[in-house]
Amino acid sequence: MRSDTEEHKESDRDREPSDSGPEQSDEKTSDAPAPDVAEQSEADPVQDALRSAEERATEAEKKAAEYLEMAQRIKADYENYRKRMLKEQTHHLEIAAQGLIESLLPALDAFDLALGTLDQIRESHPTIVKGIELVYAEMMGTLAKAGVSRIDEPGVRFDPHIHHALEHEGSRQEGDEEFVVDVLRPGYKFKRHILRPAEVKVGYRKPSA
Repeated sequence: MRSDTEEHKESDRDREPSDSGPEQSDEKTSDAPAPDVAEQSEADPVQDALRSAEERATEAEKKAAEYLEMAQRIKADYENYRKRMLKEQTHHLEIAAQGLIESLLPALDAFDLALGTLDQIRESHPTIVKGIELVYAEMMGTLAKAGVSRIDEPGVRFDPHIHHALEHEGSRQEGDEEFVVDVLRPGYKFKRHILRPAEVKVGYRKPSA
């Protein structure tokens, strides 16, 4: 038979807590991740994706701005080139037209001489006179549409840029100005170019107020 002392020891051992229980509980507690750490680990990929998307969007906007600037520069260069080519073409056409019109000036002078003699045959040959006048009017109308104008107005102030003085009438007094008394041979102007100055008789008069 066991003694009372041995039974008492066994009873005390039964009442002692087991070491395995609390240790297993501690291991389970330490293995579980803290809630805030888990949320942070899940949010990091999302933040990275958003950051990468923003960077790509910024880069795309930058590229778009560069392409827009390049397109605007190309458009401006093309417009300047088009205007320059149009100006050059217009200039070449004007030079060609100017040469053609200058070659017609002797014919126009001949018409002027012929028109000056038509009154002598107007009654005897009215059909011929009318035909010559119609041809002349048609030709001058065509030249006017092309930009040709006559310089043949008497009574205007003498302008050495469009008039060539062949004769002078009277004497010049202090304060007088020169003016066109008569047009001896008409001049012609093509747009802004003087093809031939008018040959005129120059007189003197007091300037009008």
